[in-house]
Amino acid sequence: MLQLHILYPGANVAPSALFSSTLASARMRLGPLVHASQERFLPLTIGDTVPPSTTHVIVGKIGGADIENRAPHWLHQIATALEDGTRVFVDYSDHHLETESVMTPFYEQLSLLSCDFVVPTTGLAQRLRTKFKSLVLHVIEDWLEYDMIAPKVGVADITRALWFGHPSNARFLIDLLYIWPATKRHVELKIVSTPQTLNIINGHSFSKIPNVEVSYTPWSLDVLPKLANVCHCAVIPSDLKSPKRFASNNRLVTALALGLPTVATPLPSYEEFGRYFSALSAETLAQVLEDPDSHCDSVSAFQSHYAKRFTLDSLSSQWQRIIV
Repeated sequence: MLQLHILYPGANVAPSALFSSTLASARMRLGPLVHASQERFLPLTIGDTVPPSTTHVIVGKIGGADIENRAPHWLHQIATALEDGTRVFVDYSDHHLETESVMTPFYEQLSLLSCDFVVPTTGLAQRLRTKFKSLVLHVIEDWLEYDMIAPKVGVADITRALWFGHPSNARFLIDLLYIWPATKRHVELKIVSTPQTLNIINGHSFSKIPNVEVSYTPWSLDVLPKLANVCHCAVIPSDLKSPKRFASNNRLVTALALGLPTVATPLPSYEEFGRYFSALSAETLAQVLEDPDSHCDSVSAFQSHYAKRFTLDSLSSQWQRIIV
């Protein structure tokens, strides 16, 4: 009998807590795994401690909180589980092996053990293979946690652009504000994120005033689709020279699913969707801001082609294939 355990910060964590977590790595990555266990009626426990009867351990993102104590505790349990013949899967959604974060030493130790790594993109899998040739890798994309919203047409005399993301992406937004184009149409930029993002932006000394009116809304699961309904496009800046270039496609997929013509840095995980969004530059951003209506057909085409690919059932099936 299979017995699954997700290593996740906390004690006796309820499966439902992952679906409402503020961490995308919990909702979009581990949510489909929880769903898979429920579909197959597989026993599942979640928390810092692996029960002795466990047959499969899935290592969620460890996070930076209390990592000095949590990392050795997790690593000891993982090593013991492997010695006992337990299969261990590491859900690796951010490339900490290149970012030198507080989590880097933990993932360096995991890379030396006989764990399978589960990543969200083929680009990240290929990058890992170049350095860790013996690593067993699986690619499972992120779950799209929102229903499709049809793109809006008939914009009035204002364009509202939406940016949403983790604070680790705030510096890319700051860089974008420096090149934000002046437009004939009045433009507003709505930011949806945690307070840390707002602190980063407010703490930055801009050398010039951005060409856009900016407002901030705290992130929640419900607020993003509500704001998408009043916005006309989305912006997703990043940096192709940063470890963030290995990010998953979830922000682009989410923006297009929410009906928003999107201007984005063309990350490797975005390349297959190249005809559905505009590669970011001051010129392309100005074009979309001035006339978002003209880009709605590409959004509709994306939705019709990819409605089923990122569903909970589809991604749960992928987890089942590698675990069961």
